[in-house]
Amino acid sequence: MNQHQSNVPYYPQSPEQGFQGAGSNINMFGKVKTMTEEGSLTFRVAAFLGGIFMVITSILDCIQGILHLSVIHALIMFYVIIFSFIICILEGKGFLPAVLVDTLQEQMHDNAKFLRFVWGRGVLYFFAGSLQFSFMSFFNMISGGFMMFLGALSIMVGRSTARKLSAIFKSMPDETSLRSTFLAHASGDGKLGLEEFRRLSDSIGLELKPNELVAAFSTIDKGNDETLSYDEFKIWWFSVRTDQQLHACGINST
Repeated sequence: MNQHQSNVPYYPQSPEQGFQGAGSNINMFGKVKTMTEEGSLTFRVAAFLGGIFMVITSILDCIQGILHLSVIHALIMFYVIIFSFIICILEGKGFLPAVLVDTLQEQMHDNAKFLRFVWGRGVLYFFAGSLQFSFMSFFNMISGGFMMFLGALSIMVGRSTARKLSAIFKSMPDETSLRSTFLAHASGDGKLGLEEFRRLSDSIGLELKPNELVAAFSTIDKGNDETLSYDEFKIWWFSVRTDQQLHACGINST
């Protein structure tokens, strides 16, 4: 999808103006932040528990395949076991030991960069779920069907977020306006948290749903420290302005 820049001159908003505009909506932003965090946690819990259930059911099915000398059955379930462990690691932050999760996630992201992104994880969840669902037994259909649903939801959220994020280029056509807008909404440490990112999005006319907000934030947060530095934001902003916009932003691949 090609993004066309506006020819209308842009006058960057000063930090004082930005904070005054944000102040009038502080109560709304607080509610949105709470809703966003709860929505994100709900999805992560669902994906993590879905991965655990997939591990259990696929191990039992793999054993059954071995006992019945069904090599193909056992082999496919072995693949599902591997995928389900990967899912648990990807969504295991806060549920599994931090040292284990951080180390394994970093290795996964380095070797399979698409797993950093909402749509990429959605593809994995849908594929793993479809493998398990294909055996058509009761528990396989429940477990696989649930992961297929989560995968499809992740892909749709990613696509929707990518379309909405394109509006950011019209509001910040150059680095001067980019820095001005960023600083107008940054906290005292010069970074954006989730609430500050919501304020910035609102100020430029984006209407991100809770899951879309989390998807956009996590895409830009390469340091995985739950804050956005100006350098992270600038690198992302410049990368998405290339001819490979939607691929570079990491939310949509088409």
